Amino acid sequence: MKKTPAIIIGAVVVVIALVAVVAASSSSNKNDPSTMSEGMSSSSMSDSTSSTSSADAVATDKVMISNYMFTPGDIKVKVGTTVTWTNGDSVKHNVASDDDKMPEGKLIGKDETYTYTFTKAGTYKYHCTPHSYMHGSVTVE
Repeated sequence: MKKTPAIIIGAVVVVIALVAVVAASSSSNKNDPSTMSEGMSSSSMSDSTSSTSSADAVATDKVMISNYMFTPGDIKVKVGTTVTWTNGDSVKHNVASDDDKMPEGKLIGKDETYTYTFTKAGTYKYHCTPHSYMHGSVTVE
């Protein structure tokens, strides 16, 4: 019977720690807390908002949408290139221009794609409308 207080104290500590983790996760996505889903962590969210300079952009015409991130987040292409975004998540995402330089793509489901052909040089920053913390960019040279 002497172990009972220690067990109760241990259980209380675990519950407090779980409440703190849940509270921290909820506050990190103030714009849309209902969109956190399987596999989404606060570290994934912070990674998805990071942005590299155009010098660090990856030369590719394919972007994967997975774990609530555009990967690679920043790409570099030549004028006339068609870029394809593929949704690997079970929730719908889209590609929406930050500054109306390109049309807003429709919501796409798992394994669906969105394509856009870049006809002018410049930097095109974009995000996912339902998940505003998801960002990416295309530098067109």
